[in-house]
Amino acid sequence: VLELARQIVASEDAILSEALAGMPLAEVRKRHRYHTLQRGDRP
Repeated sequence: VLELARQIVASEDAILSEALAGMPLAEVRKRHRYHTLQRGDRP
């Protein structure tokens, strides 16, 4: 559980960083598979 939480935080940090850098949010979310973050079915 702790490792999954760390992965989620790392992904969210990357999403935020790229969005703040100007990348479109939809593209960032797709790139980091935002829709699967908390499901546990990420590779």
